[in-house]
Amino acid sequence: MPAVFHVISELDPVVRFAALGILVTVTILIVRDASNLWAGRFSALFSSSICFYLFCSYGPAREALGPAFVIFGLVCTAVPGLFWLTAKAIFSDGFRPKFIHIIPIIALELLGLTAIVVQSGFEAFAIGRAFVHQALSFSLYVYGLHSAWATRKDDLIEGRRRFRHYFIFLSAVLGLSVTIFELISYGSSIGAVAESGAALAIFITALGLAIVVLRLDPHQFFAPTDESSQTTKQTSRALTQEEERLLERVRQLVEVECIYRTDGLSIRVLAENLKTDEYKVRRVINGGLGYRNFSAYLNCYRVEDVKKALADPNLDHIPILTLALQAGFGSIAPFNRSFKEQVGVTPTVFRKQHLGQAPKR
Repeated sequence: MPAVFHVISELDPVVRFAALGILVTVTILIVRDASNLWAGRFSALFSSSICFYLFCSYGPAREALGPAFVIFGLVCTAVPGLFWLTAKAIFSDGFRPKFIHIIPIIALELLGLTAIVVQSGFEAFAIGRAFVHQALSFSLYVYGLHSAWATRKDDLIEGRRRFRHYFIFLSAVLGLSVTIFELISYGSSIGAVAESGAALAIFITALGLAIVVLRLDPHQFFAPTDESSQTTKQTSRALTQEEERLLERVRQLVEVECIYRTDGLSIRVLAENLKTDEYKVRRVINGGLGYRNFSAYLNCYRVEDVKKALADPNLDHIPILTLALQAGFGSIAPFNRSFKEQVGVTPTVFRKQHLGQAPKR
């Protein structure tokens, strides 16, 4: 065995228990401070599942667990799904899990059960199951990273915007490393070394994320909010005089000049109109008005526009889609979702209620 492999194997217990210490501490802190939020709950579950993985992938621990290893193994199987849900809960304001979000975890668990039930005599089946499991796990990791990346431009919380880059990089390293080491461990003479490599990758990632979170103030990720709506807001803070003046200019553009009707309006475009920096605009909208997401801020005005139009009998001949586009929405799907979340009923029902007749489409 090469010397480097020997060193990795020797350090395995130290690395695992160091990673466990970090993850257990992080889990306890999350449960203490954010167990009432979905972002906190999924973060704690994900961190806990990694702890189970560290046990399951350690030979002596597997032997000590005996029959209980089956339970530990099924918890480990859910790691990719919990990573995806954690990313969505942290970076998508107003996220609430639905049954469809649990389906990938159910699929992973079923694949794990088949590995336990069908243990020998079906080599082709085992290879196929392992391939499907790895493909699904990799897809969930990629989707989780996409959830962190896709909404970055609308994020009004500077700390969380910076955290995204660390989260994406460290999570990509973790997912890629563990996947490679697991593939190496299948039927390999250096399977134990590969498992030790995966543990080392987890330790490095856990340490990196812990340092980043402590530096960037985790309260920005787990701030108390109304998670039932896309218009998720947090408590506003006192602004400086300079920030107050900038906020008044923002309100002038949005509320008086109705810039929210502009197609594809972004923070960058709004900052250019104000001739100031993007981060300053984010700061005053988040700090002064409490909004955590730029689209949610604009959509409040857009939905009000459409509500007025839908209740106007002189406009009952105009299709709902046209009204939505005129208000600044880019397509019908986000409009319908925002309208239902803010008003409580669909645009069609709202129009019918206020006009007293079946609306024209």
